[in-house]
Amino acid sequence: MRFSKEYFPIIEDVARHLRPAPGLKEATIIGWVDALDGKPGSDGRQQGAVTLEIPLDGMEKFIKARLDLSADDYAKAIKAHMAHDVVRLTGVLHRGARISVIRDYKEFEDINESEADANRLADEGLKMNETPPPYNAPKQLPGSTD
Repeated sequence: MRFSKEYFPIIEDVARHLRPAPGLKEATIIGWVDALDGKPGSDGRQQGAVTLEIPLDGMEKFIKARLDLSADDYAKAIKAHMAHDVVRLTGVLHRGARISVIRDYKEFEDINESEADANRLADEGLKMNETPPPYNAPKQLPGSTD
């Protein structure tokens, strides 16, 4: 197979995008649950494959990435998927041509649910710990008969 020289820059660019990045590092990944493909585990609870949609370049481009979740995290993913909430996790993203894979994940959480819980707890804390304003009897205005 022969390619003319004019195609070399395009081929090099494609090769650069397909080649795995050197020294993949753990990173915080934020996205939405796009698909749930889990199966019941030995304890009967759903667990397994989930596909996330992850924004890149300031929400201009999205990639899909799969990961395998534990039963507890899969339950969080179901709630996030139903509520269209944003999820956050830490892991190593291995980029692929069509679909990427996230390995060695940890700290999977539903951001919106976490914020709602934090706001609810803060509100409850404020209500429980509110200090009543000091009581100062209203002063009589000069000339009033009260």
